[in-house]
Amino acid sequence: MYIRNNRLSACLKGLISLSAFLGILLQCGVFSGSLNLTVLTYYTMMSNIACAVYYLPAAIYQARKGETLLPKWKGALVMCITVTGLVYQTLLSGRFEMQGTLLLSTLLLHYVVPVACVLDWLLFDRKGRYSWKMPLAWMLAPGAYFVFVMVAVRLGAHLGPYGEKYPYFFMDVDTLGFGMVLLIALAMGVFFIILGYLLVLLDHKLGKREESRLEKG
Repeated sequence: MYIRNNRLSACLKGLISLSAFLGILLQCGVFSGSLNLTVLTYYTMMSNIACAVYYLPAAIYQARKGETLLPKWKGALVMCITVTGLVYQTLLSGRFEMQGTLLLSTLLLHYVVPVACVLDWLLFDRKGRYSWKMPLAWMLAPGAYFVFVMVAVRLGAHLGPYGEKYPYFFMDVDTLGFGMVLLIALAMGVFFIILGYLLVLLDHKLGKREESRLEKG
C-alpha cells in the first residue's frame, strides 16, 4: 500500500512528533508541577524521544520533497517503537494504576505513537527498500539498552523512577537472577528479530505489488 499524498503524510508525521513530545512532557511531570527526569531512563521514553526528534523534520521533508527522510533509519525507528508498544501490551499493561496526566501519557507513548508510526510506514512509505540484514541491525538499539541497564546498575545507578535499581521488573537481576533475566532478554530478542523479518517480507511483497501496478498503469 502506497498513498501518494504528501500533505496527509506530513500531517500524520507531525501528529506523531507532537504526540510523542506531549507524552514525554506529561510523563516527566512538567505540567503537574512534580518534575521527575528519572523516567527518561525507560526504554519507552528513549524510543519516543527518538520518534519526537525524527518525525518533525520528516514531516517538513515530506511536505517539501515528497520523500521519506532517511528511510532505512526510519525502519529501525519503527521497529524500536513497535518493541515499546508490544512489550507494554504483553508484560506491563495492568501492572500500574494510572489516572490523569499519567494515564494520558501512557496512552500517547504506548498506543498512539507506536500505532501511528506503523500506519505511517504502511500507508505512505515506498516499499521494497529493506534488506534481509536489517532485522539484525534493528535489534542493536534494544540490545544496547539492555547492556546499558546492566552496566549502569552494576556501577551503582538506580534507574527506576522511584529509586528502584531496574526500570523494568523483567530486568531485575536481584529478584530473578542474571540467568533468568538473560533468558528473557534473549527470548524477546528472538521474537522481535522474527517480527523484523516479517516486516521485511511484507515490505518486499508490497514493493513488488507497487512495481506491478506501475508497469500495468
